[in-house]
Amino acid sequence: MTSVGKYEVYTDGSYSNGKVTFGFVILKDGAPVHEGSGIVPPSFAQSRQVGGEIMAVLEALKWFEANGVAGAAVHYDFENLALWVRGVYKTNTEISRALVDAVRRSPVKLSWTKVKAHTGVHWNERVDQLAKAAAMGSGPVASTSKSVAAPRVESGSGDPLVQELERIVEPLQAAAAVAGVDTRFVGILNNMFLRLEVLQGEKRVAMFDLYNTQKKRLNPVIAPAGSLPAQNMAVIWEEFRRTWR
Repeated sequence: MTSVGKYEVYTDGSYSNGKVTFGFVILKDGAPVHEGSGIVPPSFAQSRQVGGEIMAVLEALKWFEANGVAGAAVHYDFENLALWVRGVYKTNTEISRALVDAVRRSPVKLSWTKVKAHTGVHWNERVDQLAKAAAMGSGPVASTSKSVAAPRVESGSGDPLVQELERIVEPLQAAAAVAGVDTRFVGILNNMFLRLEVLQGEKRVAMFDLYNTQKKRLNPVIAPAGSLPAQNMAVIWEEFRRTWR
């Protein structure tokens, strides 16, 4: 069965602690549905970050195939990936051949978009974090992955206050990522406020609620009050608020 929706994947590779690792996040209609990371096989490790990013693409491609996805957009760092696939550059290494062979054999049609690294693009920052976190583990050469619950957006009402919250979510998360704070969008709840979880690794350490009603215009509530993560998020919000249009 073909899975309906717009699919995207952000990919990245990393070299840290003597390990080459990868990370990827899959989005459906703009919401995260799956993410994975791991340590690359030794045959890919000689190419450092490039091997990691290729492994991320291959793992994402497996997920697309297993879930009946017909096509997806790949957002990647290393420019040569698309050039190999398009035949612009020759595949003269094992990893480049593995990438091209897998893409050409797959029924999933991929498009390619270059993303400049470390420019505040939220999902690009997220896969960078996943890849680096994988280097801190001591597990086998493998991929660890999980499904991610789609955010709950309870709008669709045409309410301009809710629509403003919808517009804020992505740039606010990007601003947090630039400041080194990882967040997860929970949803727009009760058509009154957006909620972000502030994370350390996979652990939630604070909650950021941003109310936008007639009585509370862009009013943040951050808990637990006084904690360092809450203080950091408060600073991020104040900086963001000054430039938000």
